Amino acid sequence: MPRTRPRNAVGFTTRSLLICVVLGAATAVLIHLARFVGVLLFGAAPWLGKPSALIPYFVLLIVASLLVPRFGSALIASLVGTVVGIGTMALMAGLMVEVGFAIARSVQRRTSGELAPFGDRRWLVWAMLAGCLVGLNSFALLFTFKEFQALPAGLMLAGLGVRIVAGIAYGWLAWVTVRGLLSAGLKLDGPSRRSVPAPSSSGSAS
Repeated sequence: MPRTRPRNAVGFTTRSLLICVVLGAATAVLIHLARFVGVLLFGAAPWLGKPSALIPYFVLLIVASLLVPRFGSALIASLVGTVVGIGTMALMAGLMVEVGFAIARSVQRRTSGELAPFGDRRWLVWAMLAGCLVGLNSFALLFTFKEFQALPAGLMLAGLGVRIVAGIAYGWLAWVTVRGLLSAGLKLDGPSRRSVPAPSSSGSAS
């Protein structure tokens, strides 16, 4: 009888939880970098700062949702990033990623009855959507700064465009990262490969 990996009450294995924690800790490093670059840019170009759209601080949260396609994976990673990164940037991004992938899982189950395998191209558009949602949320938060509110409409639109393009690019980067990890031999629990039935051994012994 095949052994099953232990799961907790919400369906996460020890390995999947560890993946989320590691990605969350790495997210905190990117958040500190994005915060630093954002402060440097905000004085000269408020539409590029706080946080800086030039730093992919949320890309590993999308990776978490791609590697662990269960509700809460990006949220767990973002909570770790929030604690280690000291701030709510990771949490806000994690919530947006969760929304994007909740839609993805719902659509896939309705259309095909099951989730696509890990690294499948069908996840790419949803990864880019999640990145776009984070970008839109980041843009909305800029209106809490008086310096941004004083900008001309053209620069505001430029800030919106940069965040949407960056979000789409970072979603693509997350998908490519997952493909690379799978090609390197990362083992995961779930639909990582289309299973091929093993040949029966009943007739091999004579």
